[in-house]
Amino acid sequence: MKTISFFLTAILLSISTSPLLAQEKTGAIDYDSMSYATLNAKADSCIFLAKDPETANEMFNHLLLRKECVPQNWYNGACVAASIGKNELALDRLSQGQKRNKKWYSHFLDNDKELMPLHSENRWKALSEENRRRKDKAEKDFDRPLIAELQDIVKDDQAVRYQYLYARHNSSQAAADSMLKVMAAVDEKNEARLFKILDTRGWVSHKIVGESTHAFYTILIHSGLENQKKYLPMAQQALKHGDMTPSQYAHYEDRINDFEGKPQRYGTMLYQKEDGTYEVGRLVNSKKVDRWRKKAGLPPLKEYIASMQTAVGKK
Repeated sequence: MKTISFFLTAILLSISTSPLLAQEKTGAIDYDSMSYATLNAKADSCIFLAKDPETANEMFNHLLLRKECVPQNWYNGACVAASIGKNELALDRLSQGQKRNKKWYSHFLDNDKELMPLHSENRWKALSEENRRRKDKAEKDFDRPLIAELQDIVKDDQAVRYQYLYARHNSSQAAADSMLKVMAAVDEKNEARLFKILDTRGWVSHKIVGESTHAFYTILIHSGLENQKKYLPMAQQALKHGDMTPSQYAHYEDRINDFEGKPQRYGTMLYQKEDGTYEVGRLVNSKKVDRWRKKAGLPPLKEYIASMQTAVGKK
């Protein structure tokens, strides 16, 4: 499911320094008090760390009422509903995703294992055909072999991180340490593949590979300081040409500064204290940080910290 279809959650973007989301506890949950980002993160936590799709589905019932929702949220909710046998609900959510954005499509709809139970439903064919029509129209001039390679790289990157998070949350320290070594090996392989593309073709534009252009950011943000600085000029050009989002660049710049022991501009790098709560590292300017964050499409710093602390059960 999400190791293929659900890309780039905040947790995965900061896996090298951020702590684990805690398992969602049973009991009354005040969904209305949660921000969109927090509720989305908690739904992820229930799916992959707590392995609790029933609670995740309940969270999607509330999440999908939010005005911030994007079609991918509807897709994610459909996967969760299908995984617990709620096929009609899953189909409704997929349909809403398509209706709310006439250009949206998924590369993974027909092959997502969580959605396989829907293939025998009467409504599936029309949804699948519409998805395929949109994809073919949008990608008629794309470099499809390169798209497939970039997607494969991101799939491996995300899959091993979910496996590591799950081991760290549910298994022994030895199991988590073992997965950390596996993750390092996967990262080394992915970097070799991605850097070859960067060195020969540059940061390939969304005009050629669509949203798969974000694969460059995904791998680089998990790489070391030397590589991040080497490709920083490319990242700056990617931002300029719309191949990197402002929020992605904010994380990228902060990660480099954090590695070098310098203050952050956007406050995207958080650290966990002994009591489990979060604090932000040194800032360039605490009075201007929210202004910079807003320009980058990020929520206010106080809200960001609170959402992370809520996600791990620390209020």
